[in-house]
Amino acid sequence: MAPVQAWPEGLNHAVLQSRLKPLFTIDFGRQKCRVTQGESQIEIMLDRGEVGSGPLSETTCELEIVLLIGNTRDLFAFAKTLSYARNLRLGKLGKKAERSYHLQWGNLRYAIRPWRLLDPTAILLRR
Repeated sequence: MAPVQAWPEGLNHAVLQSRLKPLFTIDFGRQKCRVTQGESQIEIMLDRGEVGSGPLSETTCELEIVLLIGNTRDLFAFAKTLSYARNLRLGKLGKKAERSYHLQWGNLRYAIRPWRLLDPTAILLRR
């Protein structure tokens, strides 16, 4: 909540704060590391936890890769090696907050929408 000085004069911020209730919760742990692929530095982040709203919740397990330094060709080469891992797939479930709002609106599970496979060479050749 904003500092007391930010509120209009005469507003009882303590009463206002006592009325605030969370819409949803996001509870996760993150592990991360850096790897070298070719001439590039890539960060890998694994988030595992739970998103929820009221009695509804669902687990989350996300792997994110970010190109820190280097070129996209190396990033796609690394992503291709990940595609051979069991129980790992490219998909879009939405951000954690988006999934939490989905639960807050009373929806049970977020629909899994698989992405079509990308051809990194086609993307890189368009430059």
